[in-house]
This record gives sequence, C-alpha cells and structure tokens, in this order.
Amino acid sequence: MVLPDIATCPDCLREVFDPTDRRYLYPFTNCTNCGPRFTIITALPYDRPNTTMSRFIRCETCRREYDDPGDRRFHAQPNACPVCGPHLALWDRTGAVLAARHEALRVAADAVRAGGILALKGLGGFHLLVDARNQDAVLRLRERKHREEKPLALMLPSLEAVGVHCHISRLEERLLFSPECPIVLLARRADRSPEPIASAVAPGNPYLGAMLPYTPLHHILLRELGFPVVATSGNLSDEPICTEEREALARLGGVADCFLVHDRAIARHVDDSVARVMVGRELILRRARGYAPLPIPLARSLPPILAVGANLKNAVAVSVGADVFVSQHVGDLETAQAFDAFRGVVAGLHRLYDLRPVAVAADAHPDYLSTRFALSAGLKVIRVQHHPPLGRAVHAHPGLGAADPGDSVRRERERPGRPDRHHVPQRPRRGNRRGRPAGRGRTRRPHGRLLSEPLSYRACRAPPAGGGLPPLLAPAHPAE
Repeated sequence: MVLPDIATCPDCLREVFDPTDRRYLYPFTNCTNCGPRFTIITALPYDRPNTTMSRFIRCETCRREYDDPGDRRFHAQPNACPVCGPHLALWDRTGAVLAARHEALRVAADAVRAGGILALKGLGGFHLLVDARNQDAVLRLRERKHREEKPLALMLPSLEAVGVHCHISRLEERLLFSPECPIVLLARRADRSPEPIASAVAPGNPYLGAMLPYTPLHHILLRELGFPVVATSGNLSDEPICTEEREALARLGGVADCFLVHDRAIARHVDDSVARVMVGRELILRRARGYAPLPIPLARSLPPILAVGANLKNAVAVSVGADVFVSQHVGDLETAQAFDAFRGVVAGLHRLYDLRPVAVAADAHPDYLSTRFALSAGLKVIRVQHHPPLGRAVHAHPGLGAADPGDSVRRERERPGRPDRHHVPQRPRRGNRRGRPAGRGRTRRPHGRLLSEPLSYRACRAPPAGGGLPPLLAPAHPAE
C-alpha cells in the first residue's frame, strides 16, 4: 500500500530547531513517522530506488540510521541530511541563481516582507506566497493569477497566530495539528489585531482557510517570517499546480517575483487538502495531501475497474480487490493542462498498482472530457448517472451512510406516483402543449447501468489482447 505524505512529527521538528543537532535548519528532515511518501514514489515496492530520492546517496551517518532497527529512521526511504540530501536555491524569473541553501530561504523571506510574490517548491507542487497582511500584495497576486474573488488559503506560524484571527474549537485544533495537516475552514473573528488579515484574502467571507506549516521547509520559513502568509496553489486559475522548476518559470514567470526551489523531484502533483468541522465531525472537502491515495474498503471484491470522475472537482479511483484507491484532487477539467494532469494521474495509478482494468466507469454526460477519455479507452464503459454516486460517496464515508448503499435511490423510485429523478424523462408526445412527460411516472431507459446495479466480471469484457494498457491509459511520459 502506498501511504500519503505526512506532516512533520514533533521529534523531527525539535531536531530542525536544535542548534546542536546535525539537521539544524535542514528543510528536508524526515523520519519513519513523517515526511514525503506519495509525492516521491514512482513504483512499488516502496524502496529508495523507486523514489525521487534515488539520486541522493546516503552518507555514512544516514546509512547507520537507516540500518539500525532501534533508530527512528530505520528504513526511512527519504532519510537525508545536509551532507547527502537535497538543498534549496533561490532563482529570479530567468532562472539565475540568487542564493543557495539557508541563505536562499533568508533572501526569499526578505522578498515576502517587502511585498513580493514568492513561488515556493513544496511537497506536492509550488505555492504562491505573499504577506497576508499586505492588501496591495494580495491584490497584485489575484491580478496576476487571474483569481478575482475566490478565497485564498492562509499559512500561519502557530496555533496562537491562528487564534488571533479565527475561532478554534477543540476538534478544529486537532485537525490543524493532525498528521494530514489540511487547510481548515474556520470562522473568522472580528479582526482587531494591530496587523489584520488583508480584506482581499477572502472578501465578504465569514470563514478563513487556515493551515499550519507541515514540512520543515514551511516551518523554517514561517519561523523566519513570523507572520501569516497567503499560501495558494502555484498555478493560474483552472490549471494544475506546477511541480517542476522549469515548468514553474514558464507558467508562473508572470506571477512570481522569485522562486525558492530545491533539487528533490516531485513524482506527482498533490494539492493541499481542505477540511472543516460540521455537526461535531471532521468533513473532507478536498481530498489530497495527507489523505490520498488511502483506500476505501468495500464489503466485497470488485474486478479491476477505473473510475474517471466528473468534469468539475475531478478525482480518479481504481478498484483493487476489496479496496478502492482514490486519487488526489485533480480539479476542473477546463484546460489542456488540467486534462494532461488528469491523464497523468490515471497513468500513475495504473503504474503504481500494476492495474489492468476490465472496464471504465464514467459519467453519463457525453461532453465531459473524462467521459470522452473513457469512451476512447477501448474498454467496456459503465455509464453512471451523475447524482446517485453522491449518495454512494456518503455511504462510503465511515459512520455517515445508510444500511444499504442503494437505499436513497430505491426509496425515491418507490414513492407512489413519483417519476424516477435519476432517469432521463422521455420527450413529450406531439400535441402535449404543457410539455409534460407522456404518462405520469413513465421514464425511458437511462444511459447505461446505474451505479446501484451490481458490477460483475461478466459485465466487463477482457482487456485488449496481449495485455498492457489501452493507448489513452498509457502514460504520456515514461515517469511522472
């Protein structure tokens, strides 16, 4: 099983800020209990040669830690230190190096203090950072990023700093400090602090999306700055997050003033997760870093099936035995870059789990890019009406579902004299001036089978002769 990326543990954090420790202020500190996983793995099994850390040869001290069963870094694949691991560099918009290692971080912090926009290469992609108190800087970021009103996420140096601007319950505090460390939607306070959050961060919104630092790099930078920053995804609106330095220069050169990068490659883009607390429960609104690709267990095994999701807020899933592995958040499939990212996620899941799907589940809407992708894959396509899966998702969430996943759909069908909302009504007969369906409750066959119908091996035809992936399921590039 591939594990998600995990926020920095307290032990590693103590080392990072201990002047006597050999990893003092080292931004890539990690151990068996924390650090990158999903964003660095390229293949199974999860060993260092199958990660983007393969090019970094462990020093003798790191090797002893890795081999010692009593050490916290026993078999920690991303283990590294300042002697043998990745390092930072600060680039200008042309890619020229302005500073290296810790000096790069200090100069980057100075740029943010001065009102500049920093593109920061993080765990699963780039962030765009500005001083969250600086109204002009936030407005400039919105203008360059083409994001007019949608709220921007905040990263704050500490829980105390979050409490200055937001109300925090115990559950919300636990969520902020969790290993997943998502963005948490919090009710904002009447901001009477001497340095309030700029109104342009979340105009007219009673909530702020706040998170705490979750990698040593973020911890060190926020400790250096000492104030909240906007930490929004490193992309233009409707595009996927940037993961590679040269790509970031090309796509974000008109947005960021400088680029804080490092030489540990990112295997796949993973955005920050978003969550909130509702009715005393934690609710995930965007499932990405910290949660993906953990599986959803099923009551029975399924044949290998790929589900390609909808056009908006897209995510991909694959069934492997009695587990469904859900990808990270992909986003809206509205641009060529977003569709390329979608294809990369599909190919990455197939490569990780060595999956040979016998069918593709797709939305019944014929114009969705994900549906067109499924129809072109050369496999059996299971057409799914858009709304029943929403009830299925509720059922799959622990503690929220009904006893029977088909309950909500079936109850709607059984209401006397009530047409089935999940079927497409037939066209009115000629001469029916009021445009009502001919015959109350009469419906025509939906586009393909409903998700509540059981899936079986007989319903899915075999993959193409000779094995391998159909052309559209094959990766566009040899590695992500």
